Amino acid sequence: LWSKKPAEAADAYRQALRLSPREPDRLRRRLLDIQLASGKPLGGESLAELDAIIEDSSASSENYLWALDHKVEWLLDQRDGAGALALASAGKERLAGTAEKLALSYTEALCLCDGGARYSEEAETLLRSLLCDWAVRDELWCKANWLLGRLQQLDERPQAALTFYDEVLHTFQVGDVYDACALGRAECLAALERYDTALEAFAALKERLVERPGHPFLD
Repeated sequence: LWSKKPAEAADAYRQALRLSPREPDRLRRRLLDIQLASGKPLGGESLAELDAIIEDSSASSENYLWALDHKVEWLLDQRDGAGALALASAGKERLAGTAEKLALSYTEALCLCDGGARYSEEAETLLRSLLCDWAVRDELWCKANWLLGRLQQLDERPQAALTFYDEVLHTFQVGDVYDACALGRAECLAALERYDTALEAFAALKERLVERPGHPFLD
């Protein structure tokens, strides 16, 4: 990896996994990180590795949550909201008593948002409760604010959505969730007929997209 040879690194990790190491979840996560960094979608062998982490009772809570989140996102992309929600719910028992359990509130809310308008109130309650319990301004905090903003936006309340997006944009300057909030902000500005400012925001996002093809939030 340090020599920028991801294909060879991935092969080395596969060879290591064949030796039945004590912490296979750690190696599987590194192997999947290489694939995700290349922009390739999950499927086939990589999905099997993801499931192996989820099904491994000895996997660390951190790696389990990481794998669960990626599997949930994949299921939502496949339009399997019920399967995604079931997986998130199953994680509660597995992560009980760990620091990672709180993050499941975001994952569950993400699944509920996919279920349509009648679930949005439940999702918003989960997210607001998460933010009350989690004051640390990290990626989880960012994602919770982004999803709350998205819920306001979908409910046609662009001014309320801007509050959540701006919270993230004022605290962070880079990252996928930062870009997602910047996109939401641009859309809200257009909805509020603040067209000049919206145009500037969209132009800046276009430049980001040119720099990084295959962005998870921008097309």
